[in-house]
Amino acid sequence: MISNSITLLDDKEKLVKPPTVKKELQRFPLDYVFKDILRRCESYFDWISGGFEKEPKFVSPEVLRLFLKFNDSYHQSMVFITLDNAIEHLWDNGFYLFSKSVDWKEPYRAKMADFNASMVSLLLEAYKVFKDDNYLDYAIRTGEFLKSLTRDDGLIMNGIAFDKLDQRPFLHVNALVLEAFYSLKDYEDFSERAKLLQESLSGAKHHRIDNYK
Repeated sequence: MISNSITLLDDKEKLVKPPTVKKELQRFPLDYVFKDILRRCESYFDWISGGFEKEPKFVSPEVLRLFLKFNDSYHQSMVFITLDNAIEHLWDNGFYLFSKSVDWKEPYRAKMADFNASMVSLLLEAYKVFKDDNYLDYAIRTGEFLKSLTRDDGLIMNGIAFDKLDQRPFLHVNALVLEAFYSLKDYEDFSERAKLLQESLSGAKHHRIDNYK
């Protein structure tokens, strides 16, 4: 049970506190909630071209990573259909954020660090499942793109949008990139870069990291 109360002004601008209203929250079994979320994710999938929704068309790497947890061809096919199209149409020395068209051929010309870091994680997990060296290759190449976004202070900038650098370093973005660097260290020498980024993050106290001093 929870109780909510709000404070209002009457016509004489005096504070009036209404009676406490008790409201019982409806509870759902965890299994029901999970299946409902999964069903909704599946319903947005485009079986013709891969990806999620129509226009714009999204990769949604977090959803695909969820699908990889199921050891079945139904969910795995969603992953490789989407990844193969993303590699073919959204890759340009880094992945564009999404496609404006249903056929993937009109990429939105923004390559953001957090999205590419998520793509590294997805590609590596797909490589482990499908044993396709192409996924590992693009994971490493995406890691190299993330390296190219390094600022002079060692932090990772936000990304590139319409050929312009967004040099702002955000905490959550750098955390995702750090995770990507560490996940790549077993396949390529990203260990040193990961350590440098971790050192640069050690003094961060705010979301906009370069304003923490």
